[in-house]
Amino acid sequence: MKYNARKPEAPQFKTLPPGDYPFRVLDARETTSKTNRPMMEVKLVVGESAEDEVTVFDYLLPGDPKTEWKIDAFLAACGMHPGEKDEVELEANEFIGWTGRVKLKLEKFEGKDRNKVDTYLFGTEEF
Repeated sequence: MKYNARKPEAPQFKTLPPGDYPFRVLDARETTSKTNRPMMEVKLVVGESAEDEVTVFDYLLPGDPKTEWKIDAFLAACGMHPGEKDEVELEANEFIGWTGRVKLKLEKFEGKDRNKVDTYLFGTEEF
């Protein structure tokens, strides 16, 4: 394979303004956190149209009362919440293709803006 080398440039990552957007789960996997706890990493495609879409990673950590709310919100946003106090077995690969709505925020990472999940959006009528 031939390649004509060019001056290297840092990639420019697109971000969306903070706000509410539709999302689709592009990929999901079970892994461990930096503190060696089980977690699920979800890769979301977020945006109103294909031209505006951005990729956002989010991390769902069961077993931690400070972060478990996000799992419930994610399941509810996707219409997959089983109901209060129901124990379920979550399989990350089953998340692929799920859709919902998410509220994004902007955060600085290594001096650059990036989108991050603020919360997942859902109606409360079924709870």
